[in-house]
Amino acid sequence: VLGLEKTFWTRFDMNLIFRQEWTNHERDPIVPFLGFSYFPLQSHDLVLYANAAKNFRRASLNELFWQPGGNPDLLPEEGVLLEAGIKHSTGLRSFSIQGDLSFYHTDVNNWIIWIPAYQGFWKPMNIRRVRSQGIELTLRLDGHFAGFDLFMMGGYAYTPSKNLGDPMVWGDESHGKQLVYIPLHSGNILINVKRNNWSFSWHYNAYSERFTTTANNITHRDRLYPYFMNDISIGKKINPGRLQITAEIKVNNLFDETYHTVLYRPMPGRHYMLLVTVNGKL
Repeated sequence: VLGLEKTFWTRFDMNLIFRQEWTNHERDPIVPFLGFSYFPLQSHDLVLYANAAKNFRRASLNELFWQPGGNPDLLPEEGVLLEAGIKHSTGLRSFSIQGDLSFYHTDVNNWIIWIPAYQGFWKPMNIRRVRSQGIELTLRLDGHFAGFDLFMMGGYAYTPSKNLGDPMVWGDESHGKQLVYIPLHSGNILINVKRNNWSFSWHYNAYSERFTTTANNITHRDRLYPYFMNDISIGKKINPGRLQITAEIKVNNLFDETYHTVLYRPMPGRHYMLLVTVNGKL
C-alpha cells in the first residue's frame, strides 16, 4: 500500500492511495483511490467531499468452495466507485447534531451475488455488469433534556441496483431489473434514553418489497412484501462493590409481524431475550 496525504490552504485535504495484492503468486491489478475534502467554514463544521476508486475483488473461499453451492468458476469483480457528499455538525442548546448526505455510483463487471438454486440451496454467480447508484442520508442527535440522556439516529437509503448484463441474449428478462433481495428503499431509526442507571431503547427498521427472481416477477411467490420491524429494550445498571452489572430485557418484533427475509423462510414472531453483563474485577 502506498499513500499520500496533503492539506492545502488549511481547508482542502487530498488523499491518494495505491493498493497492490498478490493471490496464489498472481498479481492483482493496482487499485487506486483518490479523495478530496473541502471545509468552507473556518470551524470545519461543514465538509464537502468526493471520492473516486477502482475496485478489484476475488471470490472468497466460501464463494468458491462452500458445500453445497460453492462455484469455483467465479470471476473476480472489477469496477469503479464514485461518491460525493456533504457532512455538517452543529450544536443546539444542550444537543449536538450531525448529518451526512451522500450520493454514490458504482459500475461493476462480474458482480458476485448469491441466488437460490433449483436444487434447494444458494449458489454464487457472476452478473456480467451491474450499475448501483443511489442516495444515503444519516442524521444523529446526542444530548441532554429534562434530566435524560438522549441519543437518536436515523438513516434512509435509496438503492437502485440494476442488472445490465448482456441485453443481446434472447429471452433474457433480467436486463435492467433490480437485483434480487436488494430493496429499493430502506430506513431505520434508533432512540436511546437513559436516566439514573435506567435505559430504554427503540429500534425501527423498514424495507420496501424485494424481488426473488432476476426478472422481477410480481407474483405472490416471487417477491417479498415490505415489512416494518420494531424492537424495544429496557435495562438497569447497578454497581455492587467493584463490579458493574447490567440487566436488559429485549422484545424483538414487538408487534408480532409476519415477515420473510428469505423466500419460504418465515422469521420468528414476537420473542424475548434477557441479557446480563458483568464487568469489573473480583
